[in-house]
Amino acid sequence: MKLLRRLFNFAAAISMLIFLLLLLIGVRCQFAGVDASVKLPFGNEISARGYTGAEIGFTHWSKATDHWWKNRNTNRPMSVSGQIEIISPGPPVVYGTKTFVYFGADAWYGIRREGGAMSNAPSRDQIGVMSMSLSPYRSISMPWFYPLPILLVFPTAWVVQRLRYHKPLPGFCKMCGYDLRGSPGKCPECGTSA
Repeated sequence: MKLLRRLFNFAAAISMLIFLLLLLIGVRCQFAGVDASVKLPFGNEISARGYTGAEIGFTHWSKATDHWWKNRNTNRPMSVSGQIEIISPGPPVVYGTKTFVYFGADAWYGIRREGGAMSNAPSRDQIGVMSMSLSPYRSISMPWFYPLPILLVFPTAWVVQRLRYHKPLPGFCKMCGYDLRGSPGKCPECGTSA
């Protein structure tokens, strides 16, 4: 029982910390227009984008593969674009193209799910997009305040549990909290024996 209580207390504390962090990030993004991302292990990334409609996002990047196109929804067309970048600045200047493929997005009540693929570095190869080795990604984004009610479940339950199961002070009724120092036998308020 003590282990469960400790796990519950730990979950409530972590949930409250994430809630406060998300609140801070969301307010900062909303009013200061901050765009930031944090790379996590195993190809995951958390991002926040600011100004009007500030949102948070979670992206999972897969390893580069020649079969990246198998991750797309076959009912949608792909949108391919490129960005020219300098590979070598010294004479002569060498240019390469960074390739982006967008699979499309679904939106449901402000929650946006999208996918695509991208080259890790600019390439000089003149091959078709379907033959390139690209890193596919899947991402989900939402307004920054959407997860806040869910994150408050554990801390709220912790507060309710603390208020409900507090130990009464000595000399007070265990049921209603009436002061029994003047009447030591039965509680005159609720009738519980002391």
